[in-house]
Amino acid sequence: MSPIVELGVIGNVLEFVRISRRYVRFNGKAGETLSKYVDILPVHPFKIVKVSAEPGKHIRVKWTRESQDNQTYYRVIVENTAKTETSYLEKVVIRTDSDIRPEFIIPVHGAIIKQ
Repeated sequence: MSPIVELGVIGNVLEFVRISRRYVRFNGKAGETLSKYVDILPVHPFKIVKVSAEPGKHIRVKWTRESQDNQTYYRVIVENTAKTETSYLEKVVIRTDSDIRPEFIIPVHGAIIKQ
């Protein structure tokens, strides 16, 4: 039997990214235009190289690189594409050029009712 060793770690956690919302939630009627955006501000330098919807059955994503006050940020626009009554859980996968955090995920919840 191996001895048990307790290890304590003390230090500062450095912020990697600021994300305007931790998840996206759509509540609406089938056929309605529903979209929301998520702003992503790199604190640790990185570039977004790809944004995708997975599995992409009920959502679509677009993204742009923006600049304000000499700070670059990314805007990811998430659109509901469900045309019938459904509830779903999908995700937006953001891939970066960073070795520290090559990807992160934004969950997307949808509750779409009949019109």
